[in-house]
Amino acid sequence: MLFYCNYSFGQIQDLETKFYDLFVPGSNGFLIGNEDLRYHPAREDLPLKYSVVLNSNYHDLFREYGGPNDNKTNFQYGMGVNTEIPLSLSNYNFCLNVELEQKAFSFSNYSKDGGAEFSGNNFKSYGLKSNLLAEDSVNKIGVNFKYLIGQGKVNLNISQYPYSESDGLLDKYFYNLLEPAFGNNIYFGLSGIEQSYAIEYCRKAGANFNYGINFYRELNTYNTGIDYYSNVNKIEGRKNLSGYIEYSRNIIGLSAEYKLNKLGIKSLITYSIPDFKLQLNQDGTINSGNVNLEILHLSDGKFNGKGAAVGLGVSYPLSERVSFDLGFMLISNYYSGSLYASTPVLGFEIIPIAHQVNLDFDDRMLNEVYSAKFYHEVSSIWSYSISLECIASSNDISYNYNILSEFGLGTYQDEADNVLLVDLYKINLGTRLNITDGIAVQLFFDQYIPVLKQKGNPVTVVNPPSENNVPQTSNKKEWGGSIYNISIIYSF
Repeated sequence: MLFYCNYSFGQIQDLETKFYDLFVPGSNGFLIGNEDLRYHPAREDLPLKYSVVLNSNYHDLFREYGGPNDNKTNFQYGMGVNTEIPLSLSNYNFCLNVELEQKAFSFSNYSKDGGAEFSGNNFKSYGLKSNLLAEDSVNKIGVNFKYLIGQGKVNLNISQYPYSESDGLLDKYFYNLLEPAFGNNIYFGLSGIEQSYAIEYCRKAGANFNYGINFYRELNTYNTGIDYYSNVNKIEGRKNLSGYIEYSRNIIGLSAEYKLNKLGIKSLITYSIPDFKLQLNQDGTINSGNVNLEILHLSDGKFNGKGAAVGLGVSYPLSERVSFDLGFMLISNYYSGSLYASTPVLGFEIIPIAHQVNLDFDDRMLNEVYSAKFYHEVSSIWSYSISLECIASSNDISYNYNILSEFGLGTYQDEADNVLLVDLYKINLGTRLNITDGIAVQLFFDQYIPVLKQKGNPVTVVNPPSENNVPQTSNKKEWGGSIYNISIIYSF
């Protein structure tokens, strides 16, 4: 039995992956996605080949255009080099896959109506991914490791702070204090480390059946910094806030595959445990009497949860070079958490003025995922694939909060229960062209189409009235959700 390396060439982990994983956690490649489109009439008969892959991708996440001085852009691009080294020793076959990647994320938001304008074009990350797979005629074991570091900055320029037209106390003790407390320019910095590893074991039990178990662990840590200048009396000066965010997740899964004549059937069961926590603190300002006048601990939050998923997939070759795949997954997740947050000192009126909020929430998520894929090897030179995924997500979100405001603004308590429905459609087109016996080009295009609905107590956004109370018409154009990927593959 000859070994075949079946890794996804150059598919860099990115914002798309993080977004998709919110809806389909722990799928571990079970559902249909971008994969190698090499011509393989019989996978068992493929020769062992070394390969090097150069990859480049561009993510057109979201754009809004309303004129020369009124637009929003959010995009990401990445580059990677991937090498695949197969080896055969005695009765064992090995394949080592190593990928180096570099990604950059840029966004901006400029509005002709003023308010807040922000931009960030220095978010860059560098990563290493490695896969090692070993197998004999019965057993197969795989180990995966990823390590990524990144950092970036965001500039926030606030030309106009909000205000209340009817509540004088709210203006006096909150809105009017924001500009002197934070100024018009706030700078954010972010650095982080993302690391994960996975172990998978698979065993054949007869000619047509195999089963496996896999474990996945990830740990992401981020450090944030916020810098601004405060003109508040008694604590005037430059302020530095520092935050820490940690996200971890463990996933364990069981899988099985069965071949019934030409029909292939696969199943998957996973259980996941996520955990998230954050803190935000600031340096204190000490006056001449050695008294700290600041609130040092500004935020503390955590949430955890649990989730389970079951999946079923079938594949059927319509001919020697044409195949059709169907997949379905049902995912149930539950998250709960709490958050404490406080403003810094916004001013003084005998005692410092600040406001706090305590929030408790839980989210029950139920997702149904349907997928279909058509694959055609037109010849040994050209192949293509077309796939469609539909995710129907229902989120039952309940929360209660307690706002403690000073100087007569009062204490506010409220609770709500909302149902957020999200339908997410994904279209994927892929093609591969073998230019020579050892050089090929592979292209992928993805388009996401989200549809959101809300039940319960929807959030209402009220636009300010236009001049002479004439309703404003918007000429803004919006588009995005597109991903372009190209790979050049050299095999020898």
